[in-house]
Amino acid sequence: MASVNTLCKSVPNVKNTVIKNCNLYSDKNGVKHIRIQARPNKWHENDCPFCHKSCPVYDKHSSRPTIWRGLDWGGILVEVEYQTHRIICPEHGVYVAEVPWAYPGSRFTKDFDLTVAWFASYLPRNTTSYFMRVDWETAGRCVNRVLHDLEPERSRRLDGLVNIGIDETSYKKGHKYITVIVNHDTNTVVWASEGYGKSVLEKFYKQLPPEHLSEKQQLRVNLIASQNPRLYRAYLLKEQLRLLLKLTNVDEAEDKIKRWLWKVSQSRIPAFKELYQKVRHHKTHILNTIRDGMSNARIEATNNKIKLIICKVYGFRNIQNMLDMVYLVCSDICIPLPNRKLNAA
Repeated sequence: MASVNTLCKSVPNVKNTVIKNCNLYSDKNGVKHIRIQARPNKWHENDCPFCHKSCPVYDKHSSRPTIWRGLDWGGILVEVEYQTHRIICPEHGVYVAEVPWAYPGSRFTKDFDLTVAWFASYLPRNTTSYFMRVDWETAGRCVNRVLHDLEPERSRRLDGLVNIGIDETSYKKGHKYITVIVNHDTNTVVWASEGYGKSVLEKFYKQLPPEHLSEKQQLRVNLIASQNPRLYRAYLLKEQLRLLLKLTNVDEAEDKIKRWLWKVSQSRIPAFKELYQKVRHHKTHILNTIRDGMSNARIEATNNKIKLIICKVYGFRNIQNMLDMVYLVCSDICIPLPNRKLNAA
């Protein structure tokens, strides 16, 4: 027969943990709690929460213990208790030492955060909040932690982009929009941001991986911008035309071609005169190429998913929580549930 200590050790569901004690009590509302006193084992008690390396101790254990909420155990609220201390990492500085059962800065166990994120991906807001006994703002923070754990380098979504779809989606009354960019080849959201228009798209293009400019090339461009404004203007016109040809929306492409032609006509740069005539003459063919190359079906489908996310939670107050939900749901990320295989039915 398993001992109480063995049963309690399975609650945090992580390795490198030592169980010291546990007790059962009821709060003033009559809700039962089981509080488990735990600690990391001696090989991991001074780990950095970011690089996970063992570091020198910065100060002693805190006078008051920290409590983490775990998944309910048969309707009983589970809590993990430990007196934390700080370490000094040569790379990241002074931080509270990592605990194996929770993400940095969280007051919930990893299993709890993962379960909340899974519920939030598939169920309405009130169902998730009621079942997990947390408010929706707390659920949003759980989603944020899970997303950053499962995908610490989100910029990798931008690697190898070839075919993209761009659209704005309203998420709130009063002309509140987010701009969403979808990879047509994988049918996943690769980038999303609050707002719309040229300034938002410029933020996206600046984050693209350097198939475009190396660090040395970027320094040269900056030097040209400061010393030869006319040449830098020519470079911008060239880049605008290159990005224009990657658009998938014909109306947007036509509008941008008109703007580009106007800018070239006002630029007074002789080298662009011939190119201006060619683009103007072949404008219809350029639009046909864009029109027949790809449809907007996937970006519209993604917009419907986003609107469903917003509908399920009756709107978002925190824009970052909404963007995290979009990244999590409109992707190929699989959220692992405790003690279950990802490929299980």
